[in-house]
Amino acid sequence: MITYTWISGKQDEALKDAYMIRRVVFIDEQKVPIEEEVIPWEEEISEHLTVYDNGKPVAVGRILRHNGKFILGRIAVPKEHRGQGFGRLVTQALIDKSAEMGAQELELSSQTHAMGLYSKLGFVAYGDEYMDAGIPHKSMKRRV
Repeated sequence: MITYTWISGKQDEALKDAYMIRRVVFIDEQKVPIEEEVIPWEEEISEHLTVYDNGKPVAVGRILRHNGKFILGRIAVPKEHRGQGFGRLVTQALIDKSAEMGAQELELSSQTHAMGLYSKLGFVAYGDEYMDAGIPHKSMKRRV
């Protein structure tokens, strides 16, 4: 059974599963420095989502609402759960929640290898490719 847990703001204990997935994917697997992965002020103003499959955390993401923008990010699925639709599931849940929060447009910074997933969900790439934490990225946006 798939379940969702939404947490507002930085609540370390409540976010332990989300932080565990982010550590495994971004810090351990992709070698992102921890100071670039966990930015306290962003955590404090975000809506965090953890997706569970039969009680096991399988995907995470967040909505950062800042300067009038809705920015999706920290979307991650551990290796052992990839290819099962959890990336699409978590992203669609973030899109739906953003719409409930009044978003007109969503932005995200996609690792280039993940752009296909976001394109299928209506995001369009813009601007030049850039490096973030040593990983190629491209900005993407979509109307809600």
